[in-house]
Amino acid sequence: MCSYWLGQPPIEMEMSQFLESSSIRSGWYPLVNDLCLRLWSLGWDGQMAQCKEKFGGLRFYPSGEVTDQMWQLIADAERDSYNICEFCGASPASISKDRWWLKSLCTTCDSQSRVETPEQYQRDPQSVPDELVQH
Repeated sequence: MCSYWLGQPPIEMEMSQFLESSSIRSGWYPLVNDLCLRLWSLGWDGQMAQCKEKFGGLRFYPSGEVTDQMWQLIADAERDSYNICEFCGASPASISKDRWWLKSLCTTCDSQSRVETPEQYQRDPQSVPDELVQH
């Protein structure tokens, strides 16, 4: 499945439509928008195979022709996503674990999630190293 920018820079199209079709939360929308604008300026054709969260970080998979410089921008954005809350966009964020998923969350969103769904935060100590988990 490919998403397309419809031949326009992302800032000129309905960005919310594109981002809603991805499987990321709104806190990362500015990060992805900025990444897309930078890729566009380097000649990216706007084709994308997938944009999602995996292991608490952003994963951005373009399709079509992608240069080494574009891959570096993607790697930088993916690295930066670990410090940006998926929900609200606040920084700093850190990796938090609910029952099955790792998430990049600020302390406020992590605390709120734990209050709203405490059963998801039962820790399985064998699945995630302590240094990756926010306590």
